[in-house]
Amino acid sequence: MKQKLFIILVIILVGAMLIGLNAASYTQKPKVVDNELQPNRSTFNSGPTGTQAFYSLLSETGRIVLRWQESTEALAAAGKRKPDVFVVVGATRREFTETESLQLMRWVSDGGRLVIIDRAPPPQLIKTSAYWNLDLTDPDFTKLLTIDTTDQAQMTKGVAAARPGQPTVLTAKVNSIQPSILAADITFHRMAQRDIRESNPRDDDDKPPPSSDSNRDVSSVAVETNSLEIGEAPVAHFVMGTKNIVVDVPYGAGTIVVVSDPFIVSNGGISLVDNAQLAINLVATADGVVAFDEYHQGFGSNNNRFFQFFSGTPVIAIFFQCIVLVGFIFYSQSRRFARPVPVIEPESNVMLGIDRSDGMVSLVP
Repeated sequence: MKQKLFIILVIILVGAMLIGLNAASYTQKPKVVDNELQPNRSTFNSGPTGTQAFYSLLSETGRIVLRWQESTEALAAAGKRKPDVFVVVGATRREFTETESLQLMRWVSDGGRLVIIDRAPPPQLIKTSAYWNLDLTDPDFTKLLTIDTTDQAQMTKGVAAARPGQPTVLTAKVNSIQPSILAADITFHRMAQRDIRESNPRDDDDKPPPSSDSNRDVSSVAVETNSLEIGEAPVAHFVMGTKNIVVDVPYGAGTIVVVSDPFIVSNGGISLVDNAQLAINLVATADGVVAFDEYHQGFGSNNNRFFQFFSGTPVIAIFFQCIVLVGFIFYSQSRRFARPVPVIEPESNVMLGIDRSDGMVSLVP
């Protein structure tokens, strides 16, 4: 009993030492400043670059919103949770894999609306089923070095408001929106006939030979042949000077909406002019589900909740060390730490007597 008590006390002492050493050696990581140099576009983030205000606005105005924390491969089997609108904001912390991109574009082609709000979105997500190409010009990021990106006034200094390009569903009730100095320009142009033939190799036998002028766009070719379908053109909803800020393009039966500046819907900019109304228009549906992509922002079903909760604390290290200590104890229960000791024979307390009755001498108990 004393031996077991000694072992228990030693275990408690070692555990206390491990906790003390981990607590003494732990240094808290400095909090990362939330700014445009290191933005966090998650709806969980209440900082200036987050989109928590956007999510709360939709929720409080009666929309059905959810934080999508699964891969986009799960969209096809979402059932009642299948969204009508899927929103991807800013540079994601997880990159879209090829399979995820294909599944997302398949969902769009079936009638979904994909809203991409970024200055440099993944090229595989800004496609169109019509014969058009979309490009975004890179903004001047050197401006970030001379301004306070958490200051609303500095982020919009000298930037004119963007006006509606034409009456559309996205411009309803919006007089103007206020982008930041980092707003990119969305450009689009028709594909050259050579590129169209490469994307549709099976139609080569039915199409006339390509023009000798490789720089001619597809519009003149379509007029001459009257056999090449151009498809629905992109629509520029908001224009700032010569910059297109909000554009939508068709993709199968669905639509892809591209917004070139996350500042418009971020916590730091959504309160300016009619930015909030545009945010609502971007995801407006008839009682449909609006899903914000949180999986590619670092949150997901494949993350261990225990480790995620205690991330950045010494608890995880202590947990693993205690597991090793307990495992060592169980291992040592069947192990010998010294030479074998012979078993001691028990002493007999039986008294023996002498029997002489038959002439023989014998010992009897």
